[in-house]
Amino acid sequence: MPLLQHALKLHQLNPNASLFHWGEPVPGQAAFQSRRGVEHNERGAAAAAAFACHLAAGPPYSALREAILDTGLIDAADPQVAQVLANVPSEQLRRLGCSWAYEAFEPELVHAGLELLRGRATARDVPNVQVLGLLSRLFGRAALDILAGLEGQLPAMLWPADRSDSWGRVHAVHLLRRERDHRARAWLLRRAVNGDHLNQYFAGELAEDLAIHSVLATPALDAELVDHLGRMLRMMTNCQGMGRLLADYVFADTALTEYARHAAALAPTIDRHITLHALRKWALVHTSSTAAALTTLLHRPGWEDGVRQRLLDPEEPWHPGGAWLAEQLSLDVARLDP
Repeated sequence: MPLLQHALKLHQLNPNASLFHWGEPVPGQAAFQSRRGVEHNERGAAAAAAFACHLAAGPPYSALREAILDTGLIDAADPQVAQVLANVPSEQLRRLGCSWAYEAFEPELVHAGLELLRGRATARDVPNVQVLGLLSRLFGRAALDILAGLEGQLPAMLWPADRSDSWGRVHAVHLLRRERDHRARAWLLRRAVNGDHLNQYFAGELAEDLAIHSVLATPALDAELVDHLGRMLRMMTNCQGMGRLLADYVFADTALTEYARHAAALAPTIDRHITLHALRKWALVHTSSTAAALTTLLHRPGWEDGVRQRLLDPEEPWHPGGAWLAEQLSLDVARLDP
């Protein structure tokens, strides 16, 4: 499958890239810097000039290709670029976008191809865009924007969103929060927070959108939902400068009380231990009435031993197997305040 091989090749080129911060390239990612040092705030003018000069030449667009590689990452929504592209037939831009997005091996050209497909893609492009969206740190934002612009493609958006991480996941949540579809709400309620520290950018706002204190007040919830909502609360405890703090959530005490009620029926896991530990620490600092209940949960008979056993289990699905992390979590268990 050529496109999948292409996506894997790109991932091998830079598997740890974290490219997008709300549309801006992260400094220091050498693989994506302009070959001739074009500054980010100058790229709109450079890209517009390149398109104006070379688009008329038609395929194979060799000169345009080199000019875009020299420019670096482009944004088709930039007013200067958009003005030039508005005078080019849409089908011409779509063909060029498909060619670069699906056939090029240079990340800058793949990104440029996706940018050209914004507002010009059709349902036929969905599978290809989804595959590129799997590389969420590189192309997640552009891929999701394309899918969001296609009518009736919410399920297509959910597929890469569920597999996204880093800034790609931040943007996926940003888009899905705008949807008024029960499927989007269900995903946000159960899947949005995957434990990445960048979840802190949206956890608080999402908690308010979903009124999670009301959800937690439901008499019975399944373990998956309880764990996810607990993780969301955990992200809110330490997101100063990133998102809404748990201290600013009006229903924080209610949410923690209800979470503790559900957590009391669950078996020990590493993720649950981290959540309970973080929430208890927050409750103590903020003299919350929930501190005592959370402390009791952490000191339940067998709970600490259960967490330790999971830390030593190499097959533990949550645990990446790092000795340093295992040691730190073990120390957390051992030094729980009385």
